[in-house]
Amino acid sequence: MKNTRKILAAIVASAIILSGTVSTYAMWNGNGQWMWKWQHMQEWDKWENPANMLTWVATWTLSDVEKQELYYGYSEEKVAHDLYAYFYSLYGTQTFQNIANSESQHMAAVKTLLDRYSLETPKDYGTLQSTFDSLKAEGEKSLQSALEVGLKVEMLDIDDITKTIKSTDNNDFKIVFTNIWGASYNHMRWFLKALNNNWLTTSIDYSSYLSQDELNTKGSLKNKLSEKLVSEWVSLPSQVNQDNKAKTQDKNIKASDKQTSTIDKKIENSTSLTSKIKEKTLNMYHKVKAYLSGLFK
Repeated sequence: MKNTRKILAAIVASAIILSGTVSTYAMWNGNGQWMWKWQHMQEWDKWENPANMLTWVATWTLSDVEKQELYYGYSEEKVAHDLYAYFYSLYGTQTFQNIANSESQHMAAVKTLLDRYSLETPKDYGTLQSTFDSLKAEGEKSLQSALEVGLKVEMLDIDDITKTIKSTDNNDFKIVFTNIWGASYNHMRWFLKALNNNWLTTSIDYSSYLSQDELNTKGSLKNKLSEKLVSEWVSLPSQVNQDNKAKTQDKNIKASDKQTSTIDKKIENSTSLTSKIKEKTLNMYHKVKAYLSGLFK
């Protein structure tokens, strides 16, 4: 019985040492520090936020047509998001989930413009309700049909956005639409690759939107829309956009430097705390070692 108690005491003591060591390793290995670093790196991409891009762009007096274009643009992205989310629930194909997340950002981008002009955010699909219903029914037939619906939606997006940009002199419209909806080309490529990965084909002619080289490339196609518009002699506020990027990046750099200082201080405090834990763990180890030596004499 006495030996059993000694063995149990040894096990408990070893567990205490081990838990202290693991805790120290987890902190030292950087779980907290990694999160700080991830947040810090994330700051560099904030200029892509539509609200940041429009900080130095003057508002315009919107025509009734432009207001309707905003309502329609938001509803169109809602249609895309809800279709892709629904198809993901049916087929579990990750492409739908990934692009649905992207469409959420597109909706937020249009909402930035709606809020900027104190316009109400649409709660439904508006004039696109019948389009949503028919595309949903089509996509329910099979995975192939659902992926083809994705292609159709993105091509429709590109066509509608091009018309919107060509019909307005509003710089904030052009900045948001060219920076955000250029992603539709990326979405098309993802849907086509999903078809290929599932040994499926399509009869949809997408050649006027994507070339074979663009389909096979790994680079982003986000700037393709603006390049297309420039080639058609459409005036884009490129200089305004570049100035916005530079000003916002300078602002973010200053904020980032301040955050870096805070992070360094946290890391320093963490390192100091870790050293204390290590010292206490080592002292505990020697005490337990001495105790166990006395038990087994």
